[in-house]
Amino acid sequence: MKGPKWGPGRGAPAGGGRYLLIDSQGLPYTVLVAEPGGAAGTPRSPRAFWCPECGRSFAYLSYLQRHSIAHSPLKPHVCRACGKAFKRASHLERHRFTHAGGKKPLGCPLCPRRFRDSGELAQHQRVHTGERPFPCPHCPLRFGERNTLQRHLRRKHPAGREQGS
Repeated sequence: MKGPKWGPGRGAPAGGGRYLLIDSQGLPYTVLVAEPGGAAGTPRSPRAFWCPECGRSFAYLSYLQRHSIAHSPLKPHVCRACGKAFKRASHLERHRFTHAGGKKPLGCPLCPRRFRDSGELAQHQRVHTGERPFPCPHCPLRFGERNTLQRHLRRKHPAGREQGS
């Protein structure tokens, strides 16, 4: 996906507006931007970029661009062994282990569990360390996985999520 064609500093109204983005097929779409800040040095709203498809908000335009692939019908990463296609290269890499007889090369040093990649191993190790790096912005609870925090926000703080949290 290419960067914005216009936006604050490139013809959009001061104090917010829309960014025009071009997707990987060259199709234009707009992104809403709220309070990007005025003069130099003015901080921007922590969640200034919204996905026009699902309404999810992001702190940076690059995060929104990375997220937009979730809504794309394109699946350019194809497994040579079986033809299954994926939107992200990382998903194809993870899938390749299904053709390796289910072998998982990385082992947890504290228990017998094995994992396909370092991200899965790191996430698992939180079970042993008790680390909970994802705090709820509305209450004192913390979570070991981002998706658990997101589920908590949907169930316990739905009004806070609508406000860009």
